[in-house]
Amino acid sequence: MTPDPDKSLLSSCKFSMLETNNMACVLPHSGLMSTFPSKHLLGVLPIFALLWVGCTADERVDPVAALHLRTEARAHLDPLEEGADLRPVAKNLLEVLRLGGWQAARDLASPETTITPFDNVPLPATIRVWRRSQCSTGSCSCPVDEMPLEEYVKGVVPHEWIASWEMPSLQAGAIAVRTYAASWVTKGGKYDCADVCDTTYTQVYKDERNDRGNEAVDATRDMVLIESGQLVFAEYSAENGDPTAFGVVDPLCAGKTVQGHGRGMCQWGSQRWALENKDFQWIATHYYPGSELQGGAVDPPIVDPPICTPTGPEICDAVDNNCDGEVDEGDPSGGAYCVVPGTHGVCAVGVTRCEGEVVCQPIASPQAETCNNYDDDCDGVVDNVIGGCAPACDPRPEICNGQDDDCDEETDEGNPQGGQPCHLGGSCPLGVTMCADGIIVCEPVPQLEICDGRDNDCNGYVDDVPGGCTSTNAPPPCTPVNERCNGLDDDCDGFPDEGNPEGGMSCAVSIGTTAFDGITMCLSGQLICQVEDPGTDAFSNSVDELRGKGCAFSGGSSDGLPSLVLVMFLLGAWRWGTQTDQNSKD
Repeated sequence: MTPDPDKSLLSSCKFSMLETNNMACVLPHSGLMSTFPSKHLLGVLPIFALLWVGCTADERVDPVAALHLRTEARAHLDPLEEGADLRPVAKNLLEVLRLGGWQAARDLASPETTITPFDNVPLPATIRVWRRSQCSTGSCSCPVDEMPLEEYVKGVVPHEWIASWEMPSLQAGAIAVRTYAASWVTKGGKYDCADVCDTTYTQVYKDERNDRGNEAVDATRDMVLIESGQLVFAEYSAENGDPTAFGVVDPLCAGKTVQGHGRGMCQWGSQRWALENKDFQWIATHYYPGSELQGGAVDPPIVDPPICTPTGPEICDAVDNNCDGEVDEGDPSGGAYCVVPGTHGVCAVGVTRCEGEVVCQPIASPQAETCNNYDDDCDGVVDNVIGGCAPACDPRPEICNGQDDDCDEETDEGNPQGGQPCHLGGSCPLGVTMCADGIIVCEPVPQLEICDGRDNDCNGYVDDVPGGCTSTNAPPPCTPVNERCNGLDDDCDGFPDEGNPEGGMSCAVSIGTTAFDGITMCLSGQLICQVEDPGTDAFSNSVDELRGKGCAFSGGSSDGLPSLVLVMFLLGAWRWGTQTDQNSKD
């Protein structure tokens, strides 16, 4: 089991006076004072009060974080963990590291423990993190999160380094954190369930980040330490002394008591070197002898530019086609109108521009929506202003459609398309068209009741004439035949020419060089050509002449329609008069 770092610090008999002084620098600010028994607290307070004056400046930067570093680092005094969580390969590697150091571990013969050459395997994109801090026992039963490697590094740096330290120190720390994590991934992970855990058994990971930690990680993105083509097992601890466990001469750490295992990078040492104006590249490689940096922001080697062979005029392809030392100069393929993908309205109109490839840039930006029949705010809806827009009115003849066609603020006035004869069927079949609620309906037209077996006056009763019907005033016998356009009641239903018999055929009337199409209609016993009004001046000028040719009209003119109704009435009156005269003779 890993010892409780706080208790080990307070109970260890191995503290030097300098280490006790370091504890005095941070303990009053750590919140641990409240956990001491009062009798112990009274005994240590005078000592800490006297030693506080000896604290160094960098140790007072963030005392709580300093204590965090020191206490957690002591948990690394022996990296070989107890329990069955470790993979056998990982356990073997850590034991060799503890006994023989990095060189011995790297030279292990087993292919499972040999670090994979970085040149042949890309830096891992993700890492599996065992959330061991959520477990009460050392098992793999707690959650394992797989996350991007760079996001993992951002969750470690602010919890293993002090955020207020110099940026080169944080950047060097980010490289060590990334390299250490990547080395475990390339070896198949430290645990059966994960590559690393989120405690001091590997590196402390938490979901909380801070801006300075993120900045350090972003500045060294994908940068790792390499030795002989292999990832360095980049351990680190708080104070590694002088020299370090790797034999690195570290004069700025001379006299400091080792806090942790002493191998690899010294965290406090990285801050001291940063205060001496050393950059992060120097600090990172300083603590790992024989290592070098690869990836990230490392400048690539300088090579001679390739020989350019002109292939023709410049085109938009991010290539120097004409070999003049410039790429895509003159905006080739630019300046043409185009449609901006994924946009609406005025924002969809763009102009092409060469940016390594031809792109369409919008000309206009979204504006406040107005009633102008354009999508000004580019939301895909035209004229969606608050309260709506009054539609522009284009005057035209009124028709039966529930709209104000003639723009006089009235709807369907004058019974448009009404007044035409229609056939209802049943006992009261004669009707006339009416415009009602925007649609044309057939309204019954009552007639004088006669003895013909029909409800002529549409009152619900058949042949209810005064005095009743007798054989003497009954209509003469009728033999029904198919109705024809002849003005006669061929089918003996009391109505001549109903249903437009022999009509409905296409027809045309020509006036000079102008031809007008129509449909044949049966009117007053004769077939005529009914022409639709196309709304043209030529048609208006030819109306009189067309009428002279026996034509009827619909749409723009209702002339001739009342005469049809009149003919129907006259036919009914004539028949009633004939029967009355016949009755009087009888």
